[in-house]
Amino acid sequence: MKKIAEENEKIEVYNLGSFVEGMAETLAELEALVREPDNLQWFTNLWENAREAADFYELVQHLCPEIDHEQWDKAWQWRTILHEDFDQAVIEFTNALYGWY
Repeated sequence: MKKIAEENEKIEVYNLGSFVEGMAETLAELEALVREPDNLQWFTNLWENAREAADFYELVQHLCPEIDHEQWDKAWQWRTILHEDFDQAVIEFTNALYGWY
């Protein structure tokens, strides 16, 4: 019984609602950053002209400097950054920056 009690002391309990709200808030803040006029224009130019992950990396570093080449390459493979619908492309890009891939 003592061992179970010790193991239970190590378990961290989170409020799922608060966790989800925090994720949604962070994602919304990131999307707002992407949609700032200068950043959105930069993204638009890339979306219209670029064709590979490396083309977007400078913008990625500007928005999220902690993302390295390897992480961005993986995100690029799993998200549809060049989606034919621009608004969906922005969402895909935001999700990639957030790490949802």
